[in-house]
Amino acid sequence: MRNNTRMKDKTTSVILSGVGGQGVLLAARILSEAALRSGLDVKSSEVHGMSQRGGSVLAQVRFGPRVYSSLTPEGRGDFLVALEELEALRFRAMIRGEGRIIVLKHRIFPSTVNTGNAAYPEKNVSLLKEEGYKVSTVEADEVQALGSLRFANIFLLGMLSLHLKISVDIWREIVIAAVPARFSEDNWKAFEEGRGRR
Repeated sequence: MRNNTRMKDKTTSVILSGVGGQGVLLAARILSEAALRSGLDVKSSEVHGMSQRGGSVLAQVRFGPRVYSSLTPEGRGDFLVALEELEALRFRAMIRGEGRIIVLKHRIFPSTVNTGNAAYPEKNVSLLKEEGYKVSTVEADEVQALGSLRFANIFLLGMLSLHLKISVDIWREIVIAAVPARFSEDNWKAFEEGRGRR
């Protein structure tokens, strides 16, 4: 596949961002486990201090034949997976110039917007494209149609998986095991729906 990362030859850096309650840290743990089970060295870093509901959340996952740091140098990341539009803008500088940004087209207004002290940026996806990033998007309504926006983190992981050389069997095992049994098949369906987007 043209955009596949050559995982055996280099360190791949994935940034995951969103707000508290969206499952950013769960997505990071699933990705880390998938890379580990693929025989890669994995380092991850999670920001828990702001993960209360509504606060910005950031996780970094790096994997390759040998990884020395969990932190991605600014402008060197390969992928940004953003569960909210403003979070895509906030962390885009961490991604290399032609890196890929995967965005849920969903807006959660921060307190400064809710109080009228700031305006929510418009044309966010257009701006990312104008800046040269490869951008993949999914509408919030499309995820909601699966039963809940809670599946957005897994849906976006499915989209990311198209660019990583991790087998579908490994993804399935980990995605299903990551949640209580009553949600496991719904989780996998969300992943497959994301993976089905081209």
